[in-house]
Amino acid sequence: MKNSWGNYLSENLQGFEKNAITILLEDETDFSFWNSIFARYKPKNIKLVADYGGKNRGKQNLIKTNLHSLNKNLVLCIDSDYDYLQDNSMFDKDFLFHTYTYAVENHKLCPTNLNNLCADFLGFEVSQYLDFEVFIAQFSEITYDLLRYQVYFLLTHNKDFQITEAKLNEYFSIPQTENVTYLQNNGQYYLEEIAKKIKKAIKILDNKAQSLDFQGVDTVFENQKK
Repeated sequence: MKNSWGNYLSENLQGFEKNAITILLEDETDFSFWNSIFARYKPKNIKLVADYGGKNRGKQNLIKTNLHSLNKNLVLCIDSDYDYLQDNSMFDKDFLFHTYTYAVENHKLCPTNLNNLCADFLGFEVSQYLDFEVFIAQFSEITYDLLRYQVYFLLTHNKDFQITEAKLNEYFSIPQTENVTYLQNNGQYYLEEIAKKIKKAIKILDNKAQSLDFQGVDTVFENQKK
């Protein structure tokens, strides 16, 4: 929303204790995150719902079915996914909440939180062994061009440049091992291995893209930096 969480709730969702409010979620896995957002306002009559069954699940079905019916008693909560990288005016819709990061999981498991989580679990500062802030920064640099092509696909729907989830899994996976040296130097071995595969993939995409105009994609990225 354009306003902060607190301002939005105070201005638009008055009377939790008097009026039943249904909050629609994409999936049961989202309960913990969204409950943590609304619980701080101590609502007495609020219901988080993801039990709508079958093919009706998922973000696009939720939007299609409910976006024009939202009001003070029916609120929709979704992950932003790539929407911020597409000029999507949907976010101006009242009674629609969304994450700023790609998904709930990313919002909660940012690099700093991952360091803290591992430190609590292991009993020592994991950053001494694998610093997630360093790792994610390097991972992001390696995968940047893939993201650029993916956003190009989202903006143009040119399937020659679609990078499927299966392909991403292929690029990001290396053979499983119990060899802890893979994690040393902030996961340097893993990063080097996926960098080799991504470099090959980008070379193929670059050959296809010689005459393409990426100005729109680069403008989107520049706008996100502001």
